[in-house]
Amino acid sequence: QRAHKSTPKELMVSEDVLTGEALVAGPAAGEVVYADCGLSFWGGVNPTTGKVIDHHHPLSGICLAGKIVAIPKGRGSCTGSQVILELLLSGNAPAAIVLRQPDEIIALGVIIAEEFFGRSLPVLNLGDEGFSRLGSLVHDGSRYGRITRQSIYLNSSHVVDASSIRDEPSLHADPACRELHKDVVLTPVEREILDGASGRAAQAAMRIVVRVAAMQGASRLLKVRQVHIDGCTYIGPAGLRFAQQLVEWGGQ
Repeated sequence: QRAHKSTPKELMVSEDVLTGEALVAGPAAGEVVYADCGLSFWGGVNPTTGKVIDHHHPLSGICLAGKIVAIPKGRGSCTGSQVILELLLSGNAPAAIVLRQPDEIIALGVIIAEEFFGRSLPVLNLGDEGFSRLGSLVHDGSRYGRITRQSIYLNSSHVVDASSIRDEPSLHADPACRELHKDVVLTPVEREILDGASGRAAQAAMRIVVRVAAMQGASRLLKVRQVHIDGCTYIGPAGLRFAQQLVEWGGQ
């Protein structure tokens, strides 16, 4: 689709519109950097600066801070969620991440930052067709974009109406006010945890579990006996703040 919008300078800017699924909702604007292969944030991106340090990746040497990053998916370790958290808390995160397919590792880092610290960035899944179209548009010169709700608007002139971003309702300013996905059916005990009956730490953990479950299309939660726990590798101060916050909220 193509759209036109007026700017304060009375210019008409032509925009291409691509619509997908918001894995994490929110507004953003910035330069679009595109690659047609996945990127591992753990080991591939400096968690302090946001610079791509994977020398074999097409985006090698590019700083992702403040940019709309378009990649098919993440690649590799689940510690990538920690890197996303580090970047968000340090102020060096991308403005948004646009994907070809859902990536729970990338989205989880954003969700944790959102639920624990009120920091966020949009994560938008365009699917195969939409992502391929995005690549073609960027190749043809549409290197600037803005994201609102479930769509990305692309243009080649770097003219972005800041009010369209500023006036977008903040969907993550107060995570406690977010209505979680209704398609995940919870037991009475799970609902009590979600409502805070077991303390704030357990409530935050349950909110994260339910949001990821909804992202994966799960209809209910299953009891498990063993899990792989990540988050014990120190890669920066944000991971420590995460653990300290759990303790302050009464986590055990």
